[in-house]
Amino acid sequence: MFGGVATLFSARQKGGYYDFTDLSTLAANSDGSGSAVAIGGDARWCRDLSPNGNHLRNIISSVVVQPHGVATSGTNYGLFNMPGFGNWPMIAEPITMVACFEILSFGATDDRLIGSSGSGQILQGTRAGSIRLFSNYSPEVVPGLNREVVVTGVWNGPKSSIALNRDTPITWTSSGGAMNALCIGSATGPGPCAAVRFKRLFVREGLLSTTDRDGVLSWAGA
Repeated sequence: MFGGVATLFSARQKGGYYDFTDLSTLAANSDGSGSAVAIGGDARWCRDLSPNGNHLRNIISSVVVQPHGVATSGTNYGLFNMPGFGNWPMIAEPITMVACFEILSFGATDDRLIGSSGSGQILQGTRAGSIRLFSNYSPEVVPGLNREVVVTGVWNGPKSSIALNRDTPITWTSSGGAMNALCIGSATGPGPCAAVRFKRLFVREGLLSTTDRDGVLSWAGA
């Protein structure tokens, strides 16, 4: 029985989870302060709902609060926690990520949707609406543009996989190394960032049981 997303961090597993639809978790200033945000306004901070305190911020720009999440500009960082700007831990494989988002535009191959400098990257693929988990490695799935989807990525060496919604995972071999940052609408790496609306995001060390994975998928896409 699935006990809720919070229970998946009960042993202080590394990672975090974020609900960008919950206005109470967003703040106008990059330190988490400021007046309450509203639909159509800007946000520069999002609370990590896990006990790890891996909050996301932006000291450079901001994201736009929408009725069902936050939208990145596609021209700068969205929200991030990375060396020098937060306390994101080094997370070794295996790593599980479940992300609900909508790609708003296609820029170019390897434009970042979610980024780090190792494992934990979700990139635009070779054509509009396609995505992959690491440059030149992961097979591509094609959710399309302007369509809300849930993507599950697992970085686990030769047992890595990518899945769209509840489709059967497609396996591949990861060689990305540890995940040392989390950036949505990321401008890290060789490719620029992409315009994306993010709804919910879960990142954690280790693998999930079938029951827990299904529970996180339901939470992410609700």
